[in-house]
Amino acid sequence: MSVEGGPAGGVASRRLAAEILERVEKGAWASRLLAARADRLSDRRDRALLSRLVLDTLRWQGALDPRLSAHLSHPLDRLAPLVRALLRLGLCQALVMGIPAPVAVSTVVDAARSAGAGRGAGLINAVLRRCCRQPAAPLDPRACFPSWLIERWTRRWDAARAEALAAACNRRARPFVVALDSSGGPEALAASLAEEGVETVPSTEVPGGLEVQAGAPQLSVAHRRGACVILDPSAARVAILAAAVAPEGLAVDLAAAPGGKATLLIDRRQGPLVALEPVPSRLRALSGNLRRRFDGERFALVRGDALAAPLDEGRFEMVLLDAPCSGSGTLRRHPDRRWRLTPAAIEQAAALQARMLDAAC
Repeated sequence: MSVEGGPAGGVASRRLAAEILERVEKGAWASRLLAARADRLSDRRDRALLSRLVLDTLRWQGALDPRLSAHLSHPLDRLAPLVRALLRLGLCQALVMGIPAPVAVSTVVDAARSAGAGRGAGLINAVLRRCCRQPAAPLDPRACFPSWLIERWTRRWDAARAEALAAACNRRARPFVVALDSSGGPEALAASLAEEGVETVPSTEVPGGLEVQAGAPQLSVAHRRGACVILDPSAARVAILAAAVAPEGLAVDLAAAPGGKATLLIDRRQGPLVALEPVPSRLRALSGNLRRRFDGERFALVRGDALAAPLDEGRFEMVLLDAPCSGSGTLRRHPDRRWRLTPAAIEQAAALQARMLDAAC
C-alpha cells in the first residue's frame, strides 16, 4: 500500500508530523494540533497524509518502541524528543502504513536534517535501517495499550476478546459527516467533497450522513463554510433522535462543547436551543462553531455548570446531557488518550456522570 502525497510535501509533512508528536508527548492533544497546523501544507494530499502519519504512529507507538529499543545502545526515553518522534514515525511508515522501507527511512532522515536535528539524523538512519532489515513479525496491538487496561478487559471478558478489542481499537477511524440544511442535501455535499478528494458513501444508519472512505473532510471548504458537521455516528443518532422527540419548544444541551450535537439539534429542530458550557475556552470554541452556521436567534450560549445550571426548571421541552467521560470509548479516534487514561479517571467519570444525570433530571 502506498500513501499519496504532494511532489514537494514529503519532507514537510514528516517534519510537521514529528513536531506534533513531540508536542503530544509533552501533553498536547493530537486532534487540536492537526486542526491548527494542517494549513501549513498547501497540498490537500499532504494534509491528509499528515493526519495518517500522526495518528497511526500514536496508535502503534507501544508496539514500535520495543523494536526501536532493541537497536539502541541506551534507553529510548533518553533521546531528544524530536529524534524519538522521528524514529517512531519512520518505523510506523514501514511496518504499519506499507511505505517502502527506503522511502520511510529517507523521508524522516531528510525531515531530521530539515529540523536541525544534527547528529540525530545519522542515528535515525542507522537504527531504522537495522530495524527494517529484520523480518517484520506482526505487531501486537495489545502492546499499544496500558497493561492495566488489557488486564481489565481480560477480567471483564477473556484473553481472546481483549485481544480482539485491542485490534479493533487500533484500526483507523474513518471520519463521519452529516449534511446540514445549508449544504443542499447529502448528495450535493458528497459532490462538493469529492471535488476536494474526499470520497464518501451514504450512511445506512444516519439520515443525511456520509461515511468517509478517503480524504480529510475537516480540511474541506464545505466544512469551513459550515455546510456539514463532523462527529461520530453514535453521537449523530443521539442528536437526531433528540430533535425528533421535541422538534419544537425550548431545548437545552447541558454539555454542549465542542458543538457537534448542538449543531444537529439547531439544524433539525424549529425551536431554540440553550447551549451550556462551563469552561471559557470551550465556550468560545462552541460560539465560533455555532455562529458560523446559524443565526444567533436560534440559540443562546450560557456559561454554567450542569451540576448547578443557571436555568429555570420546567421550561424545557427536551434536555440533552452528553456527560463528560473518561474517554475510554474513544481510543480508536483519539489514540493519544490511551496513555493518559487511569483506572481512577474511569471511576471519577462514572461518579460525575451520575451526579450530572441527577441534576439534569
